[in-house]
Formats: sequence, structure tokens, C-alpha cells
Amino acid sequence: MTSPPIRPLLEGRGTGQRGGDLTMLYLRTELARMGLKPANGDSYLQPVKIAGLRTDRTATQLSFTGGPEPIALSYGSEMVVGTGTTDARVAFDAPLVFVGYGISAPGEKWDDYKGLDCKGKVLVMMVNDPQPTAAEPDRFGGKSLTYFGRWTYKYEEAARRGAAGVILIHTDASATYPWSVVENSNGGERFQLTGTGQPQNGIQGWITNGSAERIFKAAGQDLDALRAKAETRDFHPVPLGLKLSGDLVSQVRIIDQANVAGI
Repeated sequence: MTSPPIRPLLEGRGTGQRGGDLTMLYLRTELARMGLKPANGDSYLQPVKIAGLRTDRTATQLSFTGGPEPIALSYGSEMVVGTGTTDARVAFDAPLVFVGYGISAPGEKWDDYKGLDCKGKVLVMMVNDPQPTAAEPDRFGGKSLTYFGRWTYKYEEAARRGAAGVILIHTDASATYPWSVVENSNGGERFQLTGTGQPQNGIQGWITNGSAERIFKAAGQDLDALRAKAETRDFHPVPLGLKLSGDLVSQVRIIDQANVAGI
């Protein structure tokens, strides 16, 4: 009788699922079998706590207020959001500010914030990097995506500055993938480390370009004109005169996981 293949038994190795736990046990056994010593005292496991977060689409009620009428976007088809905290409910009545690409890069002599007090504000920004020009074909890596263009950097920089959150404007061209990728990748449970001591955003997410155009029009702004200004070093943050209002509700679970390490 032959043994069953190990990969199907591990069930996809999902975080916070039985397959993930089985994988940790499998790796621990393999390290011991190879003769490696435990890396954490007498254990091969280094405990890590992870938060599993899933936005409650029904209970979450958010709208953009302060214009001619409130704008409520459809979750999934027009907007996807989640919290960077472990709070089950986060309330908002936060001013919106457009900050271009949301980048501060002294090496590139670039600062989209220019002294803005971000505390308590929701920052609306573009994805990717400032684009190369004929005069500066290599700025921000030319056609390559740099760290400053990644959504992770944009979330982190906003949190460091005390912002209430970040909303990214998606376009297929700037993101290099369609909206369906954003919707699908944010539709399930998301995971993040807990207890890092790093500041976190109350909200972080994406809106479609069409939704952004509606919001900026309600603010009396031309989105394309602001995009053009954001391609220059002279850009300054633009308060939109609108607020993000309502509650972001999440299902939260704290999961005991572990790194597996041997010496």
C-alpha cells in the first residue's frame, strides 16, 4: 500500500485553518527528522498572533457627505474597504483630502504631503508612482514599479502620519490589473500581524475610477485636472470639503499561529 500524497492532506495550508495547523506540525517533524535543533528554546515553533478580518458588508454603512447629496457606493462593484486595526467597529466622520500619489520620497525630491496635518483625515490617493517624463525618464524607476508605488507603502505612510485611513483610486492602467482583481482579493478574510506597535489605518481600501469621478464632482473638483497636477513636484494636498461618514464593521478573530524554525 502506498502512502497518500502529502499535499492534498495539508488542505491548501490555509492560515487559521486545519490545513495550516497540519502544515506546521509536518514542518516541525521534518526539521527534527533532518537533525536540526529547535530554534526557540526546546521548540521548533515561534508563536505568532494573527488577526483575521472580514468586512461585514451588510452592517457596514459608509457614505461621502458634504456635497449636494450623500454618495453611498455599492460594496464590491464600486468600493472595497477593510480596517487595518483589530476593532470590530470603526466610526467615521472624517474630512477627505486628495494627496496625489501619497508619496514622500526625499531621494526623488518629492513630497505629496507638504506639511499637511493628516490626523483624523481620510486620504484619497492614486496608485502607482509618478510617471516618467521626457525630461526625467528614470524618475521613480522609470516604467518599473518602486516601493513608493505599492499600496502597502501608501497605507503605512498614511498611518505613520496619523491619518484615519486611505482610499485608493483604481484604474486598470495605473494598477496594471482590472477591478475584478481588487474585488476578488479583498472579498474574503484578510490577515495581519497583531501587537506590532505600528500605527494602523481605521480604513483602507479602493474605489473605482467612476466612483472617484462622482465624489470629486460633488466636491467641485476636476479629477483629471488634479491628476495632472499630481504628476509634478509642485502639487499640494487638496481638501475636498467632503467627509467619509458612517461605520465600518468587521468580523474579527485572533488566531494563534507559529513560524517553524530549526538550526
